[in-house]
Amino acid sequence: MLRTWWWPVFVFLYPLLAAPWSTSSAAPFQAHAYPTLLFLAGGVILELKARGWPSFAELGTAFLRVRRHPVVILALLFGVWVVVAALFSPSPALALTGSLVYGSDGALWELALVAVFVLVYLETLRVPAMGRRIAIAAVAAGLVLTVLALLEVVLHHALIVNVPESALPIVTFPQKGHLAGMLALAGGVAMGLWPNVLVAGIAFGIGLTLNRSAGLALLAAALVPLLRGRKGLRGAAVIAVLAVAGLVAGGVFVKGISTPHKQVASVGSLDSRLYHYRAALNGIAARPVFGWGGGNFDLVWPNYLSRANLARFARAEWGYPKLIDVHAGGYGLPVLYVQDAQGKKVMAQDVAFKAHDEPLDAALMWGVVGAVLYLLLLLLGLRGLRRGDALAWGLATYYVFLLLWFVIPETQGLLWAMLGAAAAGEHGAWSVDRLRPRAERSTEA
Repeated sequence: MLRTWWWPVFVFLYPLLAAPWSTSSAAPFQAHAYPTLLFLAGGVILELKARGWPSFAELGTAFLRVRRHPVVILALLFGVWVVVAALFSPSPALALTGSLVYGSDGALWELALVAVFVLVYLETLRVPAMGRRIAIAAVAAGLVLTVLALLEVVLHHALIVNVPESALPIVTFPQKGHLAGMLALAGGVAMGLWPNVLVAGIAFGIGLTLNRSAGLALLAAALVPLLRGRKGLRGAAVIAVLAVAGLVAGGVFVKGISTPHKQVASVGSLDSRLYHYRAALNGIAARPVFGWGGGNFDLVWPNYLSRANLARFARAEWGYPKLIDVHAGGYGLPVLYVQDAQGKKVMAQDVAFKAHDEPLDAALMWGVVGAVLYLLLLLLGLRGLRRGDALAWGLATYYVFLLLWFVIPETQGLLWAMLGAAAAGEHGAWSVDRLRPRAERSTEA
């Protein structure tokens, strides 16, 4: 019983974790990393207990058993490459442990997430119902977050951290945009489950955030049934109507109850993303094979934009009309000295560089090779889209959102667990048989 619900409980709890008692920038990562390691250790123990504790002889033939699972081999290759890329980065110690701010982009943490992926994948092969349980857990977490987001908007006060009302709702996330991304993921999963009315409920939560990227991702996901041709037209129409109704209702509600300061993200945020993309592409071109490793590009990113582009970036990102000086390339985070509207010299700083595009961020950290391995794992998780697999649907929705955002500690562990279950996909029913020795199967035949 414990083993069959271990990972669904993890998926449900993960996005609800927070550390309100700490103001450290590393607190969100620590609040998610320690429980993940606890679940990982428990998962290993449960897996070994179910399969029997291996002898030294069985450990010696482990590779022969693993090669029957190409998905596991690909995940392990990705994990090994991330470590190799970190060792060849400008600062291996930083790349192994993660950035100065978040810590969730370190190679060692990625290895832990690969282990979560492998364990969930193997458990889904053994228990075909695991994928559906994880999908239900993700939707349940999304509904809880929606209720909490609604409470924040109604109460005009954050439930966990102290932020201005215009920043609400955020619940357990650093920004309402990231909360919207998690809800988009849960909404995509809900599209593959019954009843579909759950889509409207989670879409309402996205509407409360007024986040365009998450709303567009959810609407794009409503087109997935069309992959089945004309048979899916009715399903796509129903889901699209539910998604639009929820988004509109949430947006109207939050506009009616909140202060006039709450608004959709400005056009400037879209403009600043163009300079994020340009800096990221220049950084990838400088180190295309091994990448920079986690945290390293954070220290030098202004060096990969021209002075004119940095000035435009400062204007689009922070609204400062003039760039005065730039300090980058040392041991600390880069600093841009700018002139504000009153003509005073002030300091502006990005706490960490993110390209705001997941494939670009992957290539920036792990090089083109690492990004390709990562995207191949994602494609394996998306194989179930055509048959309407709920987990694949949710992953597709979230990765549409990630074309304009980036993965954060608050969703990272949940994402890898869902990816492991989705990669097992339709094979869950018949792979239980394949896990047994070939001689035993042939005897029964």
